[in-house]
Amino acid sequence: PTAVPIHCNIYPWMRAYLFVLDHPFAACSDPDGNVSIPGLPANKRIMFRVFHEAGSIERVVISGVETNWAKGRFDVDLVAGMNDLGEIFVPSLSLLSEE
Repeated sequence: PTAVPIHCNIYPWMRAYLFVLDHPFAACSDPDGNVSIPGLPANKRIMFRVFHEAGSIERVVISGVETNWAKGRFDVDLVAGMNDLGEIFVPSLSLLSEE
């Protein structure tokens, strides 16, 4: 499960990414950077994966605490109702792959 790039051979700036998932839960951030995924199952530990076309998102700051998301993945214990992860800051250097 990875992003499949789709390129235009006429206009190189036109591109998209295709994700094939075995579930209906996916979202893109809005212009303000907010993400909402309605209908997630409650009382379950869920693994989330984040993607950015510039590279892997691994080093983030969540509500002032530096955190590492291995391969752009992190787990959350969901509860019934609103599950707010707080403000997540992605420093620009974390988008650079270290491979």
